[in-house]
Amino acid sequence: MRRLVASLFLAIALLVPAAEAATRWGWLGVRIRDLSEQEMEEISKRFGLREGFGAVIVEVIKETPAAAAGLRTGDLVVAFRDRPVVDTRGLQRAIAATTVGESVKLTVLRREEGRRPVQVQVGAMPDAVAAERVAAEYGFLVRDPDGQPEPGGARPPGSLGLTGAGWARA
Repeated sequence: MRRLVASLFLAIALLVPAAEAATRWGWLGVRIRDLSEQEMEEISKRFGLREGFGAVIVEVIKETPAAAAGLRTGDLVVAFRDRPVVDTRGLQRAIAATTVGESVKLTVLRREEGRRPVQVQVGAMPDAVAAERVAAEYGFLVRDPDGQPEPGGARPPGSLGLTGAGWARA
């Protein structure tokens, strides 16, 4: 019986970290946007691509996996693991689905350097960023309850409750 209990504890101890890791989204630490039609045309001509595609990095957040890998504002991510990146949504999903800690190859176009590979070790998406992502996806706002006013405004001091005419004072 003790052996069974010990085996169960060991199994739980091994599975809990794996379950927690599976619920974490991968994260680079960049803000990206889709290409405009004009940018697509320019990139197609400049780099000899049949059509312009990719996600433009508009900001690299300090002290993130992207910053550590040397990604720069203005880089155009055109491939993730040698698969074309067509738009921001596709890149976001690919990164989010990547195991935290895994090193992946991005292919970027830089104005001065052309096409180049960049290895990035994917980090864990911070909780605040994950909350923003979920809120944007499902159309609601996630906030910390500390310091938030009560719905309808705070109660006046000394109030007992609502009456038909408004706040009743003690």
